[in-house]
Amino acid sequence: MNIKKLLILRLFFIFGLSFVTHNIYEWIPSFTTSVFFPVNESIWEHQKMIFTTTLIWGIIEYIILKRNKMNCKNVISSVYLSAIFNIIIFLIIYTPIYIIFGHNLIITLIIYFITIALASLVEYVVLSKEKHLTKLNVFALIIILFIYILFGILTYYPLKIESLFYDRRHGVYGLE
Repeated sequence: MNIKKLLILRLFFIFGLSFVTHNIYEWIPSFTTSVFFPVNESIWEHQKMIFTTTLIWGIIEYIILKRNKMNCKNVISSVYLSAIFNIIIFLIIYTPIYIIFGHNLIITLIIYFITIALASLVEYVVLSKEKHLTKLNVFALIIILFIYILFGILTYYPLKIESLFYDRRHGVYGLE
């Protein structure tokens, strides 16, 4: 399997896994699941879904690359950068549409699919590097930990920014 085929698999895996991770907190409500998975329908909470599914894919990707004796030394960096890129691009595209028109599931899914595809390109560029990005890999691990701490804090103490943290469907911020 080459990197291009792997990244096509990535696109469909992350998209499909998101349907499962979207509901994990509802199925298994706990502190741990509240940090890693959405607890409500706010835009902010869905960024956990994007980030976590990308990291789950990263673990699988590392195993596939290792088994096929392919370059896997920059998987941490590539997964981290693609997850951050996916979140940023999703927020840039989706948030104005959501504010102006409200929620539309089909549009949301199309935007999400496109942002996963764009993030896959970022991952491809980083994975294709022959140079081992040791410092970036270490930095990525630290930032991943920080991001999950931030997810946890903002789940229990959300900012009162309606366009990002407010769940219009249930009328709550975070886990109120």
